[in-house]
Amino acid sequence: MAACAFRASAASSAASREQRWLLLRAGDRTCAVELLAVQEVQRVSDIVPLRGVRGDIVGIVNLRGQIVPVIDLARRLCFERAAIDDASRIVVLERGGALAGLLVSAVTEVVTFPDAALERLSTPFNEISDPSLAGLTRHGGAFALLLDADALVR
Repeated sequence: MAACAFRASAASSAASREQRWLLLRAGDRTCAVELLAVQEVQRVSDIVPLRGVRGDIVGIVNLRGQIVPVIDLARRLCFERAAIDDASRIVVLERGGALAGLLVSAVTEVVTFPDAALERLSTPFNEISDPSLAGLTRHGGAFALLLDADALVR
């Protein structure tokens, strides 16, 4: 009898799994990236521009001796860009030993979303849109776009 009770509680905890996300702003849009992928958040420092790279890459930064490409998230997602100001940040993502920085308008908070609140995008949709979009969820009465850190770092 105790074994049955254990299985039921393990199943319910797996069904109600939660993930922590970092909420940020790309232009006037709210986005979220899984907190486990975030290495650090830093103020915008000197970004060295590069020629001949994709349009969403604004340049590189030196992060303690490691060269990190910086992606303008608003430009990547085809949103209206906001000017860089005191609220702007570079969110450094790490996946599989590779790093990439996201230039964002602001970092707002860390939130926990239950898996049931996350609406994943279907594969055909992502093939015609941006593979860095993983889904969406509601937060504060508005939608937040869920970002796929693996796709952003690639």
